[in-house]
Amino acid sequence: MLNTIIFDMDGVLIDGSAGLKNSLLWVTRNCNLRGLTEIEMNDFFRVVPLQKSFVTTFDVTSEDAQRYSTVFREYYKQGEHLNARLYDGVYNVLAELMSLGMKLGIATYKREDYALDIIRHFELDKYCMAVFSADAENRLSKADIIFNCLKLLSADPKSSAYVGDTVSDAKATVELGMNFIASTYGFGFLNEAETSVYNPFMVIDDIRKLAKLLPPGDANLSGS
Repeated sequence: MLNTIIFDMDGVLIDGSAGLKNSLLWVTRNCNLRGLTEIEMNDFFRVVPLQKSFVTTFDVTSEDAQRYSTVFREYYKQGEHLNARLYDGVYNVLAELMSLGMKLGIATYKREDYALDIIRHFELDKYCMAVFSADAENRLSKADIIFNCLKLLSADPKSSAYVGDTVSDAKATVELGMNFIASTYGFGFLNEAETSVYNPFMVIDDIRKLAKLLPPGDANLSGS
């Protein structure tokens, strides 16, 4: 039985695609990189961390990728990080899960400064007891970030689930021995078939589908 749920942020709680794409467009225009199609931009954000996306997409060195990532982040933090929206139903889902006594947290690859900015802006800190995010040098893996969030919550991995939308999220849960709830409405997984190799605890195409975790009669998550 689950008693702890940790959420990724982008692609699970927040649709930050507008700000992310604007920031990537800024980098391509100001660093003499080729322009990307809409599909390529979506694929860019399916790969984490950011440096790896630059290497994969533009075939550049790790040193150049680090430089482009710095340019991206400098522009992103000027306001594009708040150019985002909550997915429909997020507040109701979090409130319902809290009412059951669930411990909730956020573990994100976003850098700490603007991750906290986003969380406070959208008032997600009212629901989540612990937040852990990436370090500026990207030394922490996704498994490290989730593990540190588990520690903050004093949670047992076996009775915890992580809600994520990427392969790195799924692999991290396997490494940590915790349950994985796959989101197919973010940048990462496009359908349930893509998640099957990771044997997820459940697959959701809408965050309100977490109603399945609630006891009969308590699954009232249709609002926003």
